[in-house]
Amino acid sequence: MFNNILVPIDIYAESSPSRQLAVAKRFADANGGKITVVYVLPSIPGYAQAVLPSGTHSNVLAEAKKKLEEIAMSAELSGQAELMLLEGNPARAILDHADEMAADLIIMASHDPNITDYLIGSTASRVVHHAHCSMFIVRNLKD
Repeated sequence: MFNNILVPIDIYAESSPSRQLAVAKRFADANGGKITVVYVLPSIPGYAQAVLPSGTHSNVLAEAKKKLEEIAMSAELSGQAELMLLEGNPARAILDHADEMAADLIIMASHDPNITDYLIGSTASRVVHHAHCSMFIVRNLKD
């Protein structure tokens, strides 16, 4: 039923993505599906890039890749999941990648809303409202 599972995670979030990844693993194991774990590095505005030291962008990408690999290893997904780094607006990048890979299911975490979520909305909310596939939202991720 769910052959292509997309799992966007925030590698810098306070809460661990372990529950989110465990859910993805259960779905993949039950259906022989493929898991793609993705982190979206938000775009840095051009005016900010101009004042950053040379090599900052590549250092940030290398650190993010390393952290993503560590998370996948701790969730025992090595070899079972494809790991990807994307750049841009998180919600838009997740939605675009889900369409590109023909995702059947997106498994996202959602935190308890705070005032900024009511004013500008959360990434999970934007993805839920615009995704062309099924969604599974993992709540209460404080371990």
